[in-house]
Amino acid sequence: MKNFFSSVVGFVFTISMNSLLLFFFFLAILACTLEEYIKFTPIYEYMKEFVLLALKASTSEFNLNDIAKYEIDIVSEFILNTLWISNDLRRDTIVHVSMNGSKDPPKLLTLYADKLKGLQPNQQHIAKIINQAVKYKLKKDESKEIIPGFFVSKTPFEVLIKKKDNLLYLNKKGTHIREADIGENPMFVIGDYIGLPKKAERLLSNLKAKKLSLGKTMLFAAHCPIIIHYELDL
Repeated sequence: MKNFFSSVVGFVFTISMNSLLLFFFFLAILACTLEEYIKFTPIYEYMKEFVLLALKASTSEFNLNDIAKYEIDIVSEFILNTLWISNDLRRDTIVHVSMNGSKDPPKLLTLYADKLKGLQPNQQHIAKIINQAVKYKLKKDESKEIIPGFFVSKTPFEVLIKKKDNLLYLNKKGTHIREADIGENPMFVIGDYIGLPKKAERLLSNLKAKKLSLGKTMLFAAHCPIIIHYELDL
C-alpha cells in the first residue's frame, strides 16, 4: 500500500512539473513575440518624422577626426537636434537621413527615438555610430540594426517619401508653419546647405506634399527641427 501511494504521489508530482515547465515554455514564447512586436511598433499614436536629404554626406568609412570633410558634422547635428531634449529623447519622433555622397550611395539612416538605446547626445559619438553603419555593404532591400533603434539600409530617398501620406517640405515660399495645417503623423523633408534638387521638389509636388516655411531667414538644416518641434509643442 505504501508503494502504491508513493507511486501516485510521484506520478502527480511528475505531471505537475511537466505542466509547470510547459507553462514557462509558452510564457517565454509569448515574451519573445511581444518583444518583437514592441520592437517594430511605435508606442505613440502621433509620430513626427524628419528627413534630411544629405547630398554629399559620406556613404563609406570616414576619418572620425575630420567629420566636416565628409559632411558627417551636418548629419550628426541634425540627428542631435531632432531627437534630444534635456535629459531625454523626443519619444514621438523618427529621424531619417538620406546620405548620397561617395562611395556607396544611397545609404539611409533611420533612428526610432522610442527604441533608441546606447547613443550619446554629442556629435562625435553620433558620428562614431554612423561610421559603423556606413561600413556595411548592403543589398537593395537589406537593413541592418547598428544599435537598438538605429538602422541603416539602401533605401533611396524617393522610395522613403513615397511611403508617406502627409508630406511637408521646407520652402521659403511655403505657408508659414503657424498658419499651416500640419495634420497627423507628418513627415518633414529638409534639404542640406545645397538645398533640395529640382528633381526632388518635382517628386514632392507630384506626391501632393505641402510647402512649409519657417520664416524669411535662411537657416541651417540642423536648426529647422528645433523650430518645428517648438511650434508643434505650443
